[in-house]
Order: sequence, then C-alpha cells, then structure tokens
Amino acid sequence: MAAKKKEVKKGRRPVLDAAMIKKIGTAISRTTSFKSAAAAVGISIACFHSWKQQAEEIRARLEEDESFEPDDRECLFLDFLDAVEQGLSTVRDIAVSSVIAAARRGDWRAGESILRRRFHDEFADGDRLGSESDAVPVAESQTGVLIIPGPLADFKEEDVIDQQSRTAALAAARLAEFEAEETNGDDE
Repeated sequence: MAAKKKEVKKGRRPVLDAAMIKKIGTAISRTTSFKSAAAAVGISIACFHSWKQQAEEIRARLEEDESFEPDDRECLFLDFLDAVEQGLSTVRDIAVSSVIAAARRGDWRAGESILRRRFHDEFADGDRLGSESDAVPVAESQTGVLIIPGPLADFKEEDVIDQQSRTAALAAARLAEFEAEETNGDDE
C-alpha cells in the first residue's frame, strides 16, 4: 500500500510592509502580549516571532559588520523591530505613569514599588536571608515570619534551617508566654 501524501494547507503568506509595521507597533502599544498584538493585525504568533528573530539577526549583523548595508527587505525587518520596541516603550510609559500617579495620590504600595526599583540599593527588601534584619536576634526582632524560598531563590540550605530554627524558638517563647498568662488567669 502506498503512503498517502500529507496535504499541507497554505494560506496567503503575510506581507511585511510599512502598513503592517505601523499596525503592529500600534497593536503592541495597546495590548499586553505579543500574541494579542499578532492576532489584532492578522498574523500568527509564529510569524511574529519569526519576523522578530530575523530582525534581531539583521541588527546583530549590522552592529558586528560596519560594511554591511541592509537591502530594502532587511530594512523592513529593522523597521519592524523598531516598531515593536516603540510599542513596548509606550506600554511601559503608561504603566510607569499610572504607578507614579498612584504614589502621588498616597498609595504607599505604589511608592514602595518605585523606591524598590529605582533606588534598589537603599530600599531593597530587608526580609531576605542574609540581610541586616537577620542580624537581629529572634527575641529582639519578634517578627515570627518564616520565609520559604521559592524556586528562583538563591538561599543556602543552612540559612533556611537557621531561620526556621529561630522562628520555632520564637513560636515556643510566645506559646510559653500565652500559657503563663492562662495559668495566671486561672489563679485569680
């Protein structure tokens, strides 16, 4: 029996031109994902990523080889990449403006977010292992907070065990205080 030839449906190949580039830039500036932007202009996400990859390769070649002069098609890919980056910049500017506006209205979380990102060295999260807050003895800190490392954390096992031991000691001390108060309450 002869093998059947697999039919491959081919649609109209998307055309990268100045009009498409403008649509893509606008779509990216109005949505939160490349997939949504691609769908908005009528191309597949695979096509979008293919164009982006080609554009990045052309840009890298342009940066490496001073004598390289892109042809018209390669210039379209470079324009595409510029439109993608401009669209992302627009979205970022809108998001940053909204966080700054929220901070100005008194939303402390927005203010904290700005401080942690812009002034990381001064306002980094002090609850991480190895920070100055860990130098304070458990009895003095009285936080009772246990930090459980996530999959991307760079905690050492001994640091986690040490922190868990301190947290357990704090919990035991608080339990003893509670039991002492209960016992004193029964005497009255």
